Amino acid sequence: MNRLLKLSAAMGTVLLLGSALAQHARTVVYAMDNAAAANHVFAWSADAHGQLTSIGQFATHGQGTGTTETPGAGPVDGIDPLGSQGSLTLAGNGHFLLAVNAGSNTLTVFRVVGNGALHFVDMKSTGGTSPVSVTAWNHMVYVANVNDPDNGQPSMLAGFTLSNSGRLSNIPNSSHALSASNARPSQVAFSPDGRRVVVTERGTDAISVFHLMSGGPLSMPAVTPSPRPGPFGFDFAGSGRLVVSEAAGGDPGAASASSYQFSGGGAEVISAGVLNGQTASCWTNVSPHGDRAYVSNTGSSTVTIYGIGTDGALTLIRPDVSVGAAMSAPIDASLSAGGGQFFQLLGSTGQIAVFHVTATGDLLLLGVRNTGLPTLGTQGLTVLR
Repeated sequence: MNRLLKLSAAMGTVLLLGSALAQHARTVVYAMDNAAAANHVFAWSADAHGQLTSIGQFATHGQGTGTTETPGAGPVDGIDPLGSQGSLTLAGNGHFLLAVNAGSNTLTVFRVVGNGALHFVDMKSTGGTSPVSVTAWNHMVYVANVNDPDNGQPSMLAGFTLSNSGRLSNIPNSSHALSASNARPSQVAFSPDGRRVVVTERGTDAISVFHLMSGGPLSMPAVTPSPRPGPFGFDFAGSGRLVVSEAAGGDPGAASASSYQFSGGGAEVISAGVLNGQTASCWTNVSPHGDRAYVSNTGSSTVTIYGIGTDGALTLIRPDVSVGAAMSAPIDASLSAGGGQFFQLLGSTGQIAVFHVTATGDLLLLGVRNTGLPTLGTQGLTVLR
């Protein structure tokens, strides 16, 4: 009897392990080639060991920019030509994928089907030029256009509704200027409760917070100066706090991150410019528990891990986790569902570094994977959660 019980327990353990591995195997990773002739989104399934298996390449029916930088994106080196976080985002509880086409000034909607493959549904003009970041909450979508302030085209947001079938419709009166014509947005995102839209402005070194009004238009922004130059990517730690990376213009060793809480109409600084000794901190991902922030440092080819206290304060835990190769220029990144894996797009190789996230929140490199993406010009990375 004891032997039968032990055998039954062992089989149960195997089944649970098999279920966990199957859950990992259903993780789907998306990135964009941003090709100027014809933009595509690439998809891979990721297993528990961080191996990537191609699902396919899917045409957006728009154009990217290739290695051409959007206005004010950064150094003209073909790395991160959009200068943004959120050029790809999932919507509708993972049923749709949104992709910006910065070369043709459009926004594409895909339906996520089957094993994570994509089916083209719709494409609309973003109402401006050089769209670089998009966000969705319920049936609301907002996209940030850099435009070209040097030629009289101010940075702006535009809003859409997303139907159950994946069709986009313009929200009346949703085109909205940012805090200044040269705001140069790097990311736009809804707060988790959908009440606010937050934008990081590298051109003005500010954080703009808009309130969503009835029907979908936005209020005038409440503007908070960034404690350090170059506010770039951000993520939310719960519904009322966010962590923002600060690229500091790419100055060597000058990168940092700050945390904020929503207060009144805008954002109030909690931790101001916590330095990490790295260069060009740009992309930010917060763990599902809200206790760790992972910041990708393009200039140092590292990832910084910050601790997030119960009060929202930041502490530097590990400044320089290697992404596996020097000068690989990590750009967009994302955590898997549950936060067990961290996927890092490498901007100068077109590869993806895959990490296991340990129980303590540390990063353990599983490997650097070849993807078929172009060496330069790639943009965006998101994970089907």
